[in-house]
Amino acid sequence: MGERGQRPDETGRVVPPRASHASLPAVRRLLIYFLLPLPCCSGKEAATFLIAQGSAATLSPRHGPCDFESARPAGVVSFDETSRQYRARSVGRVRIGCEQSDVVIDVRPVDHIEIDGPGLGRVGDNQSFVVRAFDKEGNPLLVSDDDPVTWRFEGALQGRAGPGCGDLMTACTARNKGYAVTIAAGQGLVHASFHGHDATHPVRVVPPETDGR
Repeated sequence: MGERGQRPDETGRVVPPRASHASLPAVRRLLIYFLLPLPCCSGKEAATFLIAQGSAATLSPRHGPCDFESARPAGVVSFDETSRQYRARSVGRVRIGCEQSDVVIDVRPVDHIEIDGPGLGRVGDNQSFVVRAFDKEGNPLLVSDDDPVTWRFEGALQGRAGPGCGDLMTACTARNKGYAVTIAAGQGLVHASFHGHDATHPVRVVPPETDGR
């Protein structure tokens, strides 16, 4: 036998042991540790957004200037660089390089929709409703204010015009919201259609308050 840690090979020669991280000087081990790429931490931090296929949204300026031409794969979303608005064209994931943090847009097909709004009201109340979209796992999907939704009201509800926009308004009426007024005591129904999906929401309307006379 040779020195400690050595062993002879098939020809009888003494073969020194292979170097390992543990046998390297401490400084070299530290250099190897910090220079090796870490799978969990490689690349820039990214913010991920789940968005309904066919919907549109605006990229927040908090991500900094973005290189929209670097978005890969191409064709999943389309961009308007001036307004920073994007539209989800097809199902898939696209990564956009931005100065502060990269953005991952995850475009998913809508599995079902729900109507969010009041379920109770008094005669004469103005009510508003909005559509929520979900994928097949039940994850909420981003739906833009500009996404067109078809609304219909029946029973104790009647559709009304939403707030307009102009010099006194900070924003125009969202196209994905429905507006109604309660016209009679009883049961009202709200119907919404969005990207081929339908939902119904009930509203119970009670008589108006009286002054007790």
